[in-house]
Amino acid sequence: MNCLHKSITCVSLVLVAGLVGCAHHAPMPPTLLPFAGKTVSIETWDGQWHTATLLPAKEGAAWDAGDDGLILPASVKTVSTGSGASIGIGAGVGALSGLLVGVLMGLSAGDDHCEQICLFAMSGKQKAALYGLLMHLPGAALGALVGSGAANQELFEAPGNVGRTLPHLSVVPVRGGATGSLAWAF
Repeated sequence: MNCLHKSITCVSLVLVAGLVGCAHHAPMPPTLLPFAGKTVSIETWDGQWHTATLLPAKEGAAWDAGDDGLILPASVKTVSTGSGASIGIGAGVGALSGLLVGVLMGLSAGDDHCEQICLFAMSGKQKAALYGLLMHLPGAALGALVGSGAANQELFEAPGNVGRTLPHLSVVPVRGGATGSLAWAF
């Protein structure tokens, strides 16, 4: 693999990595006011996830989880805010990145030169078109995969949940898919 192909590969990885978000872990705030007006994902101590909104203080402190009913704040282990990137956006960025990488690879390969009979001699422009068409498909698939799991979110943990010494793996449902997090607090 020549230097230009390595550079193209690095650029494509950076483009796809831009879709990947991160989760920031923080302790639960002393009041629930930061969650007012937001739809969040909450995990209860029994390990179940719910999509909920905070009820106004005049109605009493509780999370409205729709069909799952009201959930008291003491029952909440974690609160996840933020949104995930969509599969469509990821597929679009991945397809465009794959197309760009393919075109650059084809142009960098240059024209084929034959001394004898050549059945498949191609110019650099023909290779660029072919490689671009071929590379956009895996780019779209990879982008969709990354887009389905990418999220920029904050994960607030209840006081009894912070400070554990064992690793904790959780899957958080977000709009357009789900994301996972692995936390290990000391």
